[in-house]
Amino acid sequence: MGEPPVIVDTSLTNYSVTNMQRTLFNKGFFNATVSKKIDFNKKKKQATITYSAVGGAGVGSAGVAAAGRISGAGATAATS
Repeated sequence: MGEPPVIVDTSLTNYSVTNMQRTLFNKGFFNATVSKKIDFNKKKKQATITYSAVGGAGVGSAGVAAAGRISGAGATAATS
């Protein structure tokens, strides 16, 4: 019983980065950058993906900064 394992697919994480950049652009953050970092824990057979977004100068805004983390094992998501 239990949940099936979640497999880290780097092409999907790259898609997520592109999607976040497009969303920020559409919100007026034209020079926003989004990056990701994947940490693997082979002992626990888990991976943690950390996304970081830094907005460039937007229309009527000083910018935006955000970071989020998605952990493996049950696709638990948390933001910081």
